[in-house]
Amino acid sequence: MMEFYKTIFMGNGTGLSNLEQSILQDSDTVLSLTAKRCTKKDNHRSLYFDMSSLSNKNELQLAELRIYLPSSVETQDMTLQIYHSKEHSKSQLLGTLNMDSFITLNGFWKVLNLTGILNTYLQLNQSSNYEDFMAEESSPQRDHENNCTDISTDRVVMMVFTKDSPSPNIIQTVEASKYVMTPNVTYEQGMKRQRMKRFAKRYNFTERNIEHKPSLCRKVDMIVDFDTLGLGDIVISPKRFNAYRCEGACPIPLNDMFKPSNHAYIKSLVKLTNPEKVDCSSCAPVKFRPMSMLLYEGGKVLLRHQEDMIVEECGCH
Repeated sequence: MMEFYKTIFMGNGTGLSNLEQSILQDSDTVLSLTAKRCTKKDNHRSLYFDMSSLSNKNELQLAELRIYLPSSVETQDMTLQIYHSKEHSKSQLLGTLNMDSFITLNGFWKVLNLTGILNTYLQLNQSSNYEDFMAEESSPQRDHENNCTDISTDRVVMMVFTKDSPSPNIIQTVEASKYVMTPNVTYEQGMKRQRMKRFAKRYNFTERNIEHKPSLCRKVDMIVDFDTLGLGDIVISPKRFNAYRCEGACPIPLNDMFKPSNHAYIKSLVKLTNPEKVDCSSCAPVKFRPMSMLLYEGGKVLLRHQEDMIVEECGCH
């Protein structure tokens, strides 16, 4: 998982399959599950994973099986049976894969698509027919089955890419209502620009003057160290990053370069004509970007794309 994280964090896509590269941008979480056990009989392998941490609450984007197979291992006619196996519970057969369908990644790593098999499991896991499915598909007693000697379980990994299901909130409801106001908003924005030009001319307020005033609202460094914050045991990587912050004064009246809301702009006009009536606008983030983080969560190692982690632009509100 650490190698996978470094591949993404360093912006190097050579360690990703084509499917992973196309789906990664739409995924919020990447979970890796290492095989708990591997058994074999003839040219067939049974792989056991504990999938208790998976649910259908989040949208499954992609599931892949990564398996490290040295060149000495014969893959022709090899089949893989995938089981969900939880301690003190029956082992549940999810499906069977044919090794002829693998793609090779970085030498000895083979990748197989598990999305369809895992989707079926997640849907049935929440259905009323789950117990019947368990009874029908549970692992039978296998005679003459031995532990794998040519496959190491710590090099058999299931990668699960999911997208968080959005939950409606009051902000989304309010924002949805703005669509009916689009013509008015456009008009107001046009009027705002005209008024700003008049005020700028009247008070000799130009963008050129603003850019040479270091005390005005701007983005500055803010280094975050997770070890110092006491979160070093939770955050695996990165240990340090620049989150940036906003500082500085907001001019009166505001200019487009400070990305003010309509309310902030009107407030700056009130401040201009009646300084004692309102406070000055505040310098604050107006645009963020996400950051990929490798975390310990619920006893698992997860790759999460955390939203709104790094300040990209500052403005006045």
